[in-house]
Amino acid sequence: MQVQFISSAIFFEYLARNSMTSFEVKYILARNPQDLAEVYQVRINAWKTSGYLNKEDYPNGWSDSLDENGLVWAAKVGSRIIGSCRTNLFQNPNDVDYSRAMDLITFCNSKHMNIKFPVAYNSRMVVLPECRGRGIASGLDSLRMTHLLRSNVATVIATTDLDWRRDSLISKGWEFAGSTHPEFDETGTLGVSHIVKLDLSIAL
Repeated sequence: MQVQFISSAIFFEYLARNSMTSFEVKYILARNPQDLAEVYQVRINAWKTSGYLNKEDYPNGWSDSLDENGLVWAAKVGSRIIGSCRTNLFQNPNDVDYSRAMDLITFCNSKHMNIKFPVAYNSRMVVLPECRGRGIASGLDSLRMTHLLRSNVATVIATTDLDWRRDSLISKGWEFAGSTHPEFDETGTLGVSHIVKLDLSIAL
């Protein structure tokens, strides 16, 4: 696979080619209601194979309160969104008005990981099943992290219930804080949740 990134203020253009397919993916910051509505549907379609959520229970797609103030990135092929991720920025502890994010910060601090503000909370990485294995998630990660480096963020925290995703992030310099067993809540979290943290303060 050959990969090329072309950066601009709000999107990377990602060209992915292999022996079977040739397609162009644009990474954008989803701002308009139409794109956001499609992102919420993509989350359901991406997660339905997990057994956690289904389309019948969430006809309008899956969203939560962090979408209101978060940065939602989307990967598009033509006019179709095939993947997405999200970042929320907290300048200081008083900005963390979302209990799940504060719980993660508290958990990391309990492990003596010294969380520094500003903090970014990365979440909602999804790629449609038929589009996986083509570097879409890597492109979304690159766009999100480039933005955070430019935003003077000191610490990034994230969770995943996938062992391979946890191991991939650790191989890229993330620290493993531990695993928890949260109850199902509005974040759509169920089962084991691996918590990871990345210190960006050394790059500031």
